[in-house]
Amino acid sequence: MKLKNRIKPIFLLYALIAALLGLLAGPPNWIQWDTESYVKAGHVLLNGTLDVFRTPVYPFLISFFRIFLGEWFSTGIITLQVLMFILSVYCFSLLCSYFIKNHLVYNITVALYAFHPTMLMWQKLILTESLSISVMVIFIYLLVKYIHDNNYSSIILSQLFLIFLLFLRPAFVYLIPLNLIFWGYWMAKKNFIRSLVGMLGALVVAAFFGYYCYSFEKQYGIWGTSNVSDVNQYWILSEAGLIDLNAIPNEQMKIDVERFQKVILYRSDHIILFNILQRRYGLSACHDMVVNSIKNNLGAYIKSRIKSFWTEGTASVGCWEEHRDLLTRLGLFTSLNFFQYITFLIIYIVMFFCYLRKNRMWFISVYLLLIAGGGMFVAIAGAPNFWGRLAVTCIPVSFLLFGQELDFIYTKLKNKEC
Repeated sequence: MKLKNRIKPIFLLYALIAALLGLLAGPPNWIQWDTESYVKAGHVLLNGTLDVFRTPVYPFLISFFRIFLGEWFSTGIITLQVLMFILSVYCFSLLCSYFIKNHLVYNITVALYAFHPTMLMWQKLILTESLSISVMVIFIYLLVKYIHDNNYSSIILSQLFLIFLLFLRPAFVYLIPLNLIFWGYWMAKKNFIRSLVGMLGALVVAAFFGYYCYSFEKQYGIWGTSNVSDVNQYWILSEAGLIDLNAIPNEQMKIDVERFQKVILYRSDHIILFNILQRRYGLSACHDMVVNSIKNNLGAYIKSRIKSFWTEGTASVGCWEEHRDLLTRLGLFTSLNFFQYITFLIIYIVMFFCYLRKNRMWFISVYLLLIAGGGMFVAIAGAPNFWGRLAVTCIPVSFLLFGQELDFIYTKLKNKEC
């Protein structure tokens, strides 16, 4: 069946209904506690300096809508997020048509993405998760489209969307090496000149990201895009009792850190205390403390991450009864999916090496697996809690892999019946 016959306008209707459901089911308060940090970052960036906590894309979007809509900026952001989600559903349906032969499995897989509660609920929150999900789907679609159509527009647009992702959430940094691998492979396997353009685009993206990190280092003293990673790692190390005081050369800072460990009332207090340390001693000193504490306690650190991941995943089973805060519910609900997702990945790897590697789309299947694995690693290594907020971008990828698995199983069973 030709590709154009596989794509039905019904999926645009799916997307509209899904977006409407998300808006109706969403929280009455669209502004969440993280939103304020993006608003503040917008003010900093408009003054010509880099914000220490947030990368520029989302703060600029908020600032743009604040200029034209004032305090109604949330309406503009949510409208943009819903429109991007609708576009992503269409792109997802196209993606599925490349991978899935059976029409029923195709419909199920697209509907999973369009109506998944997590996909819907994020649309109404002024946070980066919604755009991260939608743009990730569009980015993957453009790469797969290049494989089939071999056109320059897919190359250029894919790299532009990758830049958007990188400066929307620095957690997407693992996409830079994967992007280089993608174009390197197709330079060897497909139209060399066009794939070379893709490789040059990938190098430009990497250089652009590196220059931003260099500019951040000039302003704040460390090579990176923000202090979020250091804040999270300080939180993780503090809760695990792994802050190495001997790795802090400044005696007064050592006294402050030790004292701070005794005054924690709420988990989020670690963010406040890290910001106090940063103001007193600078980001570079705080970064060195975090890095050296991890190096000096690497074994214990890895064990604490695995234990915390297991605890968070199993505890999320009862999240709807135990927690009332919407972000907590969303994070834990996604975390539960993510927790099960590890088992799913193991099954997929086994099936791939047994059967799916014979498929002509085997490389993109591996590529999707690497994207999922990269997102999983970032969530395990970087999130002190609420795994779902970092893992949420893996869910569309997992649906694609799930659809491929389901299609494979269905085809095998059908062949046996024949």
